[in-house]
Amino acid sequence: MPAFRSRTCDVPRRTGWAVGNALPYIFGGLAVGRVDVSRAATVHYDKYDDFDTITPTLVGFDPVGNPIFVNVTSHSTVFLGSNTQSSQERRSNSFVPGWTAGLGMEYMLWGNLFMRGEWEYVRFLNVKDITFLHQTMCAWASATSSDRGRPRGILT
Repeated sequence: MPAFRSRTCDVPRRTGWAVGNALPYIFGGLAVGRVDVSRAATVHYDKYDDFDTITPTLVGFDPVGNPIFVNVTSHSTVFLGSNTQSSQERRSNSFVPGWTAGLGMEYMLWGNLFMRGEWEYVRFLNVKDITFLHQTMCAWASATSSDRGRPRGILT
């Protein structure tokens, strides 16, 4: 089972359409993750030699005096031993590019108090044939400290 630890940084851009006090939006962008990946496997096996032996066996003579043989097959299994093999690989501190997408909703509760809910999907390129993805769903409320409910820095 692969183990990994990651940190991500994404640069999403969002777009939406205001409907009354609500602002549904979608977003997408690029992402970069730093991951540590390790995986290991251990295999134990027993080795056998499985074979058949054919032995001609005399069962009698025909009327002329010629011998009559019948082939008798015997099956044998010989234990040759057992073995255990292990393999491990690790890749540390790798920066991996990816992309992000999601959707959300902002809603203005009162003049400068907003509530937001969002779902985000982040997908990275494979590292050591291991796929990385990250999904989050969150909700929060925030307040602006500007006049008329508009965030500072936005021209009115």
